[in-house]
Amino acid sequence: MIYLFYFSIILIANIIQTTDIIKFFTLMGQVQPNFILLIVIFVNIQEKNSIIGEGTGFLVGLLEDVLSVGLFGLNAFLKTIISFVVNLFKGKFYIDNFFFAFLFVFLVSILYSLFYLILESVLVGNIPFGQNFIQLAFPSALYNGILAPLVFPFLKRVRNKIILFNKGK
Repeated sequence: MIYLFYFSIILIANIIQTTDIIKFFTLMGQVQPNFILLIVIFVNIQEKNSIIGEGTGFLVGLLEDVLSVGLFGLNAFLKTIISFVVNLFKGKFYIDNFFFAFLFVFLVSILYSLFYLILESVLVGNIPFGQNFIQLAFPSALYNGILAPLVFPFLKRVRNKIILFNKGK
C-alpha cells in the first residue's frame, strides 16, 4: 500500500512538472520548483532501505526522461545519484525542523542543478553555465527549499496513516 502512495505522488509530481500546470507555480516568469526532485528526496529520507530509494530515483528519472524532450537518460542518472547522496546523509539531518528541511533540500537542489548543468554543458555544449545557475538553478533551489518544510510534513502524515492502516489489518 505504501508503494501505491509513492507511485501516486510520483505520478502527480510528473503531471504537474511536465504539463501546463507548472505555470501556476512559476515565479518571475521562469523560476519553477522541481516537484519530482522533492518527491525523490522525500522517498529516500523516509525509506530505510536505500535500494528502494535509489531505485525510485532511477525510475522517476526514467519516467521524466520519457515525458520530456531533453537528453534521454540524464534525469534517470541524476536522480539515482541524488538518491545515493541523500541516503549518505540520511539521519544526519532532522528534516522535521523547518530550517533543516529547508537547508537540506536547498543543498541537494543546488547539487542536482550543478550536476545537471555540468553534464548538459559537456554533452550538449554551448550552455551558459553561470547565467543558467544564477537565473534558474539558484532560485529554483530556494523555491524547493521553501516548499520542503511545507510539503514533507503533509506527505509524512499521509504515509504514517497508511502504515498504521496496514498494521491494523
